[in-house]
Parts: sequence; structure tokens; C-alpha cells
Amino acid sequence: FEACVDVIGNPFWGTLAVDADANLYLVGTDSAFNGDLFVIKSTTASDPSNPVSFDSSVMIDLDGSLGVQDPINPQGLKGQAWIDVDVSTGPGRDNVYVLASVERPSGDPADVMFTKSEDGGATFSPPIRINTDASSTAYQWFGTMSVAPNGRIDAIWLDTRDAGGGFDSVLYYSFSEDQGDTWSANTPISEPFDPTIGYPVQQKMGDYFDMKSDDNFAHIAWCGTFTGGEDVYYTRVSPDGTLGIDTAAFLTATLQVTPNPVSTAATITFNASGATTVRVFDVLGKEIALLMNEQADGPQELHWNVTDGQQSVSAGLYFVSVETNGTKASKKVVVR
Repeated sequence: FEACVDVIGNPFWGTLAVDADANLYLVGTDSAFNGDLFVIKSTTASDPSNPVSFDSSVMIDLDGSLGVQDPINPQGLKGQAWIDVDVSTGPGRDNVYVLASVERPSGDPADVMFTKSEDGGATFSPPIRINTDASSTAYQWFGTMSVAPNGRIDAIWLDTRDAGGGFDSVLYYSFSEDQGDTWSANTPISEPFDPTIGYPVQQKMGDYFDMKSDDNFAHIAWCGTFTGGEDVYYTRVSPDGTLGIDTAAFLTATLQVTPNPVSTAATITFNASGATTVRVFDVLGKEIALLMNEQADGPQELHWNVTDGQQSVSAGLYFVSVETNGTKASKKVVVR
């Protein structure tokens, strides 16, 4: 590797992209973190005979700033800034796109905002809000973007619009086929989950989010807590609404636990479709009980006597996790 070089403004919490002519673009916030977002361009990064230099640094307006150490993610970000470039042969070729979840001056804690450049990063358009919820208090956080080879722009984010003021989050998807001028309906593509489940060791949800698009699908890596702890998941979604099999658990889970809260015994019902395990975890992700591990098909009913197999468990929060035929679902259970 060559020796490292300083980047104009020392940007951080951002990403990079390369256009069809091998020009390099970076987006980030400034080292003073006063809310500024900017795009840096290099036309020499691909040339092995010359040192890397940076041609320009352009401030961009997303009508907000990247958020950190907010109640939704006390020791983490609400999302980094994303940049990508259209390398198609269509009308958007070489357009530069930037997307991020930002804190708005209006007081909204996090909206997914988008801007674009049609002149090689020299100027950028006024920002567009992609999420369409009416609330000014919901979080649209961990906004993530990628551009397909055919020019389609895909966007995903975590969304609390249906959480009633709480933090339970759902993965949402939207796409644009006209260079970001208009966007498809905001579409939920996961079941809700409580991000705070992953907080006991460190008070944050990790920013393990990334996305790559091909002409037919957006391939998404994202973080959730469906099993009682923080895990990274893969989801595949297409503009026509087709979901990859890896998301089936989140969309079709039939898992129910009653009563809840429970003091002496709980009934667990769900639909199975093959090799099935049912486990109970505590809030730290430790397995407390294995209730089922066998082949099963159709409606199932199990009973948990609120023990670890030997003695009654302490009062607190637990999670019943079902995995059947490779799909997973979980439910919170309060023991009192």
C-alpha cells in the first residue's frame, strides 16, 4: 500500500464511491462536528503513477446533521452518511447521490434525507425527505442507500413510526427509478424489534448496515434483536415486492406467548414447518431453557413452567425464540 494521505476536512462517519470514469467521491461530517456535511472528490485516486490528491470539497445541505448519543442509540450513531454514483448508461449516468438519517432543525429526531449532483459533485440539489410518515417525533434511523447498475436507487432504514412513541423499529424500503425525483411508497419489510435488547453490554445498536443493488434486487445487511440479542441479518428485496426467504420469519411469524406477563406457566403457540427448536433466553442472551428440538409441522402448542429445567427463574425480561425450517421469530416475555 502507498503511504496514507490527509483527506480535505478529515471527514468521518461517511462512505465512498467511484463513478464510471474512476473518479473517487467521499462524504462525511467535519472533524469539529458542527453539523456540516460535505463531499470530497479525487480524479487522481485511480492513477498509480501519481499521488492521490483531492480536487474539491463541497458543502451539502441535507437540512440536518448526523446524530449521535441520542436516546434511540445512547452510545452510537443514528446512521452514517452514504454516497453512491449512477454508472448506468441511462439518463442518470454519473449522477452523485447522498443519503443520511439526520436530525432536523424542525426538531424531528431523524429523517431520511436525499440530495443529488448532476455536475460531477460541483453542486447539489435541495434535499428531499424519503420517509413519508406524518409524525415529527418518530425516528427514521440508519438510513442506507445503494444504486443498481440500471440506475435504480434503493434506500432502507429503521423506522419507529408505529411504535407509539417508543423505540420498537421496523426495517423499511423505498426505491426511485427517476434519479431520486420521486420515491416508491414506504414499505415495511420486517417485523418490529426492540433495539434496546442489545444494549446491556454497551448502550448502542451497532451500525452493521450495508446494501448492494443489482438490476433485480437490493441485498441488505442490517442489525436486529429478534433472538434476544444483537445479530446481523441478510435480506433481499426487489422493487416488485419480492422478498428473499431470509425475511420470511419476520413477516409470517405466528409466535404467541400467553399469558404475558406470566408468573407460573406460559403457553407458546406457533406454526412449524420442519426442523424446529424452541429456546428461552434471558436479557443478556444466555439460553435458559430448551423446550423443543425436533421435526414438526403445522400448529404447535408448548408449555413453559417458568423454570430453567430445575428451578424457577428470577423475575424479569426473557425471550422465547422459535426457529423452524431456517426461519426465526421471538417474543418478549415478562416473568413476575
